[in-house]
Amino acid sequence: MRVVNIEYRDVYITLDLSLKQLKYLRDLFNHADIQYDGEDEPEMKEAVDFLNNQFHPFLVQVVKDNESNLGE
Repeated sequence: MRVVNIEYRDVYITLDLSLKQLKYLRDLFNHADIQYDGEDEPEMKEAVDFLNNQFHPFLVQVVKDNESNLGE
């Protein structure tokens, strides 16, 4: 794993991850139970929504698309 590039727009980071590492992340998120107090941590709702509705589905699709290409 390594950082390939950092661009200072907002902050954009390009990562280099192996398919195996992506599978680890996918599997961890599949089993994650995120608990937070919406009253004390209202910013967490947005973070959890991002994980559940954008990042995790993206990660699942990337793994699915590339498993067949690499015969895994």
